[in-house]
Amino acid sequence: GFFLKIGQSTGMDRLGRGPDCFISAGGPDVPGSDGSTTSLVPAGVFSAQGIAALDPEKITEDVTCSFFKETPGHPFESRTLADPDTTDARKYSWAKAPRYDGKPAETGPLADLLMADNPLFVNAVRAGGTNVLIRELARMVRPAMLLPALEQCIAGMSHANAQFYTDALKPLTAKSVGLVTAPRGLLGHWVVIHDGRIANYQVVTPTTWNGSPRDREGTPGPWEQAIMGTVVKKPGDPVEVEQIVRSFDPCLVCTVHTIQVP
Repeated sequence: GFFLKIGQSTGMDRLGRGPDCFISAGGPDVPGSDGSTTSLVPAGVFSAQGIAALDPEKITEDVTCSFFKETPGHPFESRTLADPDTTDARKYSWAKAPRYDGKPAETGPLADLLMADNPLFVNAVRAGGTNVLIRELARMVRPAMLLPALEQCIAGMSHANAQFYTDALKPLTAKSVGLVTAPRGLLGHWVVIHDGRIANYQVVTPTTWNGSPRDREGTPGPWEQAIMGTVVKKPGDPVEVEQIVRSFDPCLVCTVHTIQVP
């Protein structure tokens, strides 16, 4: 209650509404006493239309506004070809624009708690959408949900016959995708192998999901949507923008970059 009151008194509950569509890779898989496993958080997509199962085939990347050359949008076929000297005025970002079924999606602790059907966060988002306060609160609550599950996972490793490694490198030609929930949200790796060699490898990080630029339809990513319309009291010190972006817990290594404004 104290955190909620502080957030409301500082106006954080009125800052930073995103696209209200959330994507999660789910997990972890928690072992049961009978040898079975159950996923603590189901993988899926949460939106105003309800909850849907996650379909990796619906994940694409758009580079209309990114400093990259146009390639097929699905990560299995796409390439990362820098195009810094482009004259296309639409391009302004070194991040690609991940989309799920053609739409931007927010990822992170809030997405996980929504997929877990946590009533506090489901009711808050259904009632008023996202904001800085609810994202930060989700970041505090998720560890409390994960720690007991991690203890079960560690306990499950003690079984002598527990499977801990799967050899997946025997096929010389293969395509594979791995989706996992990282601390900042959904992380995806796509690999294509031909004749025992990696032919293509693509990564989509959580911060790329959240910090993506606009796509060919002109639709901004979650950060941009959250910032749009924000009243900045002191243009020389835009603390409101900082609060919004930091509520997504941006990763400097994965996607965040700076630009020089003349």
